[in-house]
Amino acid sequence: MASWQTHTCPSDDTFGPIVHGCRNDFDFTLLFEHLFFTIVPCTAFLVASSYKITQLYRVEQIANGKLLQGTKSAVHLAHSLLRLTILYNFSKTTVICHDSARLHNIGITAAACVLLAALIALILSWLAHSRCPRPSFTLTIFLFLTFLLDLAQSRTLLTISSSPWGIGYIFSTATCVKALALLLESYPKAWASGIKQPSPEPTLGIFSIMTYYWLNPLILLGSRRLLGIADLYNLDPQMTSKELDPKFWASWNTSSNWKGKARLLIALWKAMKWELLAPAIPRLAKLGFGLCQPFLIQAVGHFLSNPKTSEWAREGRALVGVTAMIYLGSAASLGLYQYYNQRASSFLRGLLVVGIYRKTTELRLSSDDSKASLTLVSADVERIQQGAHGFHDIWASIIEFFIVACLLYLQLGLAFLVPIGVASACFLVTVGIGKTAPRLQRAWVDATEKRIGITATLIENMKSIKIMGVNKQLGDFVQAMRDVEIEAGSSFRMTIIYSVTCSYAPMILSPLLTFAATSRDFDTTRAFTSLAFIRLLTIPLGKLFQLLPALVSATACFERVASYLEAESRSDYRLRSFEPSEVPNGSNSGRPRENDIRNDENATAFSNATPAFSIKDGYFGWRDNNFVLRQINLSIPQSKVTMVVGPVASGKSTFCKALLGEVPYIKGNVYFTHRLSTIGFCDQSPYIPNATLRDIIVGHSDYDEVWYKDVLEATALSQDIATFAQRDQSVTGSNGCNLSGGQRQRVAIARALYARPSVFVFDDIFSALDKKTEDSVFANLFGSNGLIRRLRATVVLCSHSNKHLGWADLIIALGADGKVKDQGTHQELEESQEYTHSLNIDDAENARDESGGSDSQESDDLHVGKPDSAPEFEIDDRQRQIGDFIVYKRYLSTLGPVLLGLFFLLTLAYSFCDQFGTIWLKFWSDYNTNHPDDKSQYGFYLGIYALIQISCLTCMGGFTAVTCIQLIKNSGHVFHLRAINTLMAAPLSLFSMTPSGILLNRFAQDLNIIDTEIEEYLSDLVICIEISCAMAIIIATASPYVALSYPFLGVLLYLLQKIYLKTSRQLRFLDLETKSPIFTHLLETLSGLSTIRAFGWNNALATTNHILVDNSQRPAYLLALIQSWLAVNLALMVAVLAVLVVALVTAFRADVGLAGASLVLLMSFGTLLSNTVNNWTQLELGMGAVSRMETFCETVKNESHGDAVETPSEDWPRYGDIKMKDVSASYEYMKLSRDTFSDPPHPSITGNQTLAVRELNFTIKAGEKIAVVGRTGSGKSSIVLLLLRLLDPLPSDNQIITIDGLPLSKVDRDTVRSRIIAIPQDTFLLPEGTSWRVNLDPYAVASLDECESALQQVGLWNLILGHGGLEEPMKADFLSQGQKQLFGIARAVLRARVRARLLSTQGVYHAGATKLGGVVLLDEVTASVDSATDSLIHEIIHREFEGYTVLAVTHKEHALQDFDRVMVLENGAIKEFRNVACVAIP
Repeated sequence: MASWQTHTCPSDDTFGPIVHGCRNDFDFTLLFEHLFFTIVPCTAFLVASSYKITQLYRVEQIANGKLLQGTKSAVHLAHSLLRLTILYNFSKTTVICHDSARLHNIGITAAACVLLAALIALILSWLAHSRCPRPSFTLTIFLFLTFLLDLAQSRTLLTISSSPWGIGYIFSTATCVKALALLLESYPKAWASGIKQPSPEPTLGIFSIMTYYWLNPLILLGSRRLLGIADLYNLDPQMTSKELDPKFWASWNTSSNWKGKARLLIALWKAMKWELLAPAIPRLAKLGFGLCQPFLIQAVGHFLSNPKTSEWAREGRALVGVTAMIYLGSAASLGLYQYYNQRASSFLRGLLVVGIYRKTTELRLSSDDSKASLTLVSADVERIQQGAHGFHDIWASIIEFFIVACLLYLQLGLAFLVPIGVASACFLVTVGIGKTAPRLQRAWVDATEKRIGITATLIENMKSIKIMGVNKQLGDFVQAMRDVEIEAGSSFRMTIIYSVTCSYAPMILSPLLTFAATSRDFDTTRAFTSLAFIRLLTIPLGKLFQLLPALVSATACFERVASYLEAESRSDYRLRSFEPSEVPNGSNSGRPRENDIRNDENATAFSNATPAFSIKDGYFGWRDNNFVLRQINLSIPQSKVTMVVGPVASGKSTFCKALLGEVPYIKGNVYFTHRLSTIGFCDQSPYIPNATLRDIIVGHSDYDEVWYKDVLEATALSQDIATFAQRDQSVTGSNGCNLSGGQRQRVAIARALYARPSVFVFDDIFSALDKKTEDSVFANLFGSNGLIRRLRATVVLCSHSNKHLGWADLIIALGADGKVKDQGTHQELEESQEYTHSLNIDDAENARDESGGSDSQESDDLHVGKPDSAPEFEIDDRQRQIGDFIVYKRYLSTLGPVLLGLFFLLTLAYSFCDQFGTIWLKFWSDYNTNHPDDKSQYGFYLGIYALIQISCLTCMGGFTAVTCIQLIKNSGHVFHLRAINTLMAAPLSLFSMTPSGILLNRFAQDLNIIDTEIEEYLSDLVICIEISCAMAIIIATASPYVALSYPFLGVLLYLLQKIYLKTSRQLRFLDLETKSPIFTHLLETLSGLSTIRAFGWNNALATTNHILVDNSQRPAYLLALIQSWLAVNLALMVAVLAVLVVALVTAFRADVGLAGASLVLLMSFGTLLSNTVNNWTQLELGMGAVSRMETFCETVKNESHGDAVETPSEDWPRYGDIKMKDVSASYEYMKLSRDTFSDPPHPSITGNQTLAVRELNFTIKAGEKIAVVGRTGSGKSSIVLLLLRLLDPLPSDNQIITIDGLPLSKVDRDTVRSRIIAIPQDTFLLPEGTSWRVNLDPYAVASLDECESALQQVGLWNLILGHGGLEEPMKADFLSQGQKQLFGIARAVLRARVRARLLSTQGVYHAGATKLGGVVLLDEVTASVDSATDSLIHEIIHREFEGYTVLAVTHKEHALQDFDRVMVLENGAIKEFRNVACVAIP
């Protein structure tokens, strides 16, 4: 030990940290190394590992891999023995270093700490290997950090130890063994231990996370072939929606003491606090490495300025080593920070989306917030993610600002206040802007939400819209809303322009004002060191200012989400009053059979005594103090059929909802039995999701084939399904658009039956069925051997029809005032002379005697699609070539040549000024260094520098304004105009083949990308490319040899971006593709809330939502991680470049000014390179949205494509003569011959089984009133669609369809629909918020008086006047189903009157001369109304359309008396024309 003692020096007993007087003054002191390299990290490890070991003891073993575990333990044991040897050597040393007992004792303490840490590491390694899927973070971080510190200590001990067996060599051996232990601990144990995880993330170690190497297989796979969702890694189980949903709501419910966004923030903090805190440590490390860079520049400057000494080579190598540590450390901390930050961002999105969906399932039916969920899930959550993503950068920027301010004070003195003053002034301006931004953004978001809501409504109701002929008008209406939205967005983006200018102002103006304020004497080293500090001061401020708008935007969105989550939920006011043991046991636990049915007298008596529902003093309404039902007192018996009848708007549907607990405003009490937790509910407008028929009917029950077939037979669906190409795997389309109205109702009935509930609530479920089908289905359900009778279930059936009242055990009659006018059995009411007598109850007296059989029938007018068929415009983007010039040209063409030229001119000027300012500062500082006493050129250099910097700021503001305002205005208008025109002109097959969420995605997600992302990435990319090229040139000036590396770095950069871009673009596509089902599912949930809750499917649909959200999270999360992978790789590339620059400038002693400029630029060069590739990639991904929009517009064929057009006269059709000759039509043929996405050759049709109608031959004279009758699927609606050119006839030389002698094939389709007055079965209403007038007159051609008069004709004027008049916003729940039909009649009346006025004004028609003729098409317009309203409608039609030819599809016998002739259809052909007197509907 004596030889070691002779090499120590007195300063080793000081804190140093640098030793003086020995070891060439190029080492740390021993005391500093013992304390900070050994004792401090070992103590921290002992504390952390103790806690970790305690945790692991409570966990079960999950891994094997005994070989790897044993190897690691052996290495740790060897390391411990070596540390014991070192401790022994320290203890045997008596006096060290000039009698320093303190150093001796601290040395022993340090050795003891290391030994104890090594033993604890052995224990932790053993436990972590078998009980934790991933390598221990605590252990690997400790081993890695202490390995680096041990390298420095090994160098010191080797230097002072001359003996080959001294402490230095033993310590070095221990360091090598520690390195081996580190390698073994970092080895993925999943490879050796048989751990199987659904996701690779739970098994990742710290180095895997830091380097992202685990993503390499996915990135390479994506570069070779197209990726599908199945190719992607699964989410970490902790990130799945199944875990996040209960966690969010538990946190939300425990934060009820707070309100608004504060409550949401606290709930999120509770739910994901560790995920939010995880990025903090690596962000601090990143900050520290960034602060080291100015000191590195200063050290290199001093090194090059000082004369060459004997130690210059050692100092140069040390500078190279320090450079490597700083830049590699920066890259490593960046990797960790990005990983944990992206993870937190995905956690946040998952929590919010599942929270919003769960809240949606709990909303009241009348809630105004229901449609808001679409915008919240898309735009608001995205903006919250963007704002929250920069949260850690915000606080880190603030810390960095204060630290750098102190360092700048040491460098410049009081002049450091100048950049702080500039930053403070800009901050105050930004704060002022921030106060205005939320209001402007809310207006923008509200406009977006309204447009998306109306677009969704158009997509869901396109068939009715086309029948009415208002598709063009509604398209123009939505486009006008889009322009309003763009203007609102432009107002908000003005605040962004000011904020961006303020964010760049400190970075651009601070150097100018600082160098003007400081003394005139500054040399090159001081100039560039100060510039580095100023950049460090202003860059975080600039980032802070840029993040503030996103943070403000996120805050506003937080407020909207919080308001939605706090919105009043549906409150189930029903009271459970009977114990389940008291209720007779039904047979819903299994399939009912004859021997299972018990009809004993006791059960019957008890059933009568124990009602299923009981209402006492009930008042029910959809608005406060405006009750639809009043003074309701009744009981509904169990296991009986109760029918509720009454006129239109008497409250029948409200009564159904009251039994379900869905009416928001009530007084009184509703009681029900315990076993009514599940109710088979069929709404008047059935809830039909876009799924296969079997999936809809089975719902969320287990599949029982025998029961399934029984249900199909009972609902007469077997015959329909037999005619479908895909049988029961046929997809129904959005909102059941592939099904006829009758089929939708029967599917809803089948779904309710299949669930086998104890209670059924049916709301007018037979309104769309023909007489024979209705009678058959009714008997199959309610006959003596019907399925519902066999189930012994309770039934509440609301209907406007009285024909089946004879089947009811109890009849409840509602009056027009919402009160119960009468109730009792059929016999009691038949004998009564009270109110119910006016409902023609005697019409139903023989109902029980009707046959219960179900005859075979052909399919309805159905054109179903195959399941999982993706449209072309949805799969094209992944095959698009990278850098597709046509897409860029199409986008940039919206700007125009003048503005485009101005944009590129401003970006070039900005890039030049930004980089030339650094060069000019080099010239200035060199002049000061070479002419220290010459002050004459000060004004010259300062003036030019000021001109450069001010020009830079001006150009930056200019090109930002061009992109943020004009480019978005132009592109947003043009792309939406083309898309909405394409949508409104698309054939009906598009809407039957494509889920609504996919179509809506074009107008929601893709337009959002065009509005918010592309312009930003385009301008940033152009700037980054220009500045990067300038930087590369300036960096190479420090040492020309650096330029030799550029080709290699360029090739590497090209390969990186090529591989990255292919994969990331596919992930972006999958991200957008997997978001579409979320929108579709959300829309479907909103359309069927009452049905979903009645069946008790809330949790089942929430589980479906979990799957959809997880599928959406996977590509989005992996895309974010791959972006981080790129950033880390580019940071490593810059680290190589930085090491190369420092090595060359220190080896060849380059010019100080050029070296300083190069190193200053290197501080941001890595970020700039990363931004360049990221912006290029993001722009490519954003251009995917442009490509999808263009593909959508080009691929979706106009339904009039290829038609020969002849312009008819203004008064066509003047008379209404209709003629068809040899007309046959097929939906299948129409889909093939007029394909939605292409132009295939005309196929041939063989056999009649594919024909909707065949060989139609008839002539209808002008003014005739024709009723069209026939069984379901006979082709009734197909005739209406033929006359409206929504269905094309098969090509034939003989086929003719003419109106007033003009062939329809020669008239534009929109013209046909605008000239023919057609009323669809389902009345279309625009979303809530649009006015009554817009809904009544979508053509916007009628006066207020004409609108009022039309409403008076149908008896709705007083109702609408009571709601504020025509200009007030409309709400759909203000109208009952029957009143909606009357509103549709009012539209038709208004159109006829306006047409007469316009033709009279043009001199074509003279009022009073003759009755104006035309064509009116009615498709089951009286299906959902009572007999009184039915009579009113026919009276209006007879009066208002006296001169018109009327063709009406109907299945009501009593309505035939108002027609001249009846067309009877059977199997798509005309069976006969009959006189009214001898017609019975088949």
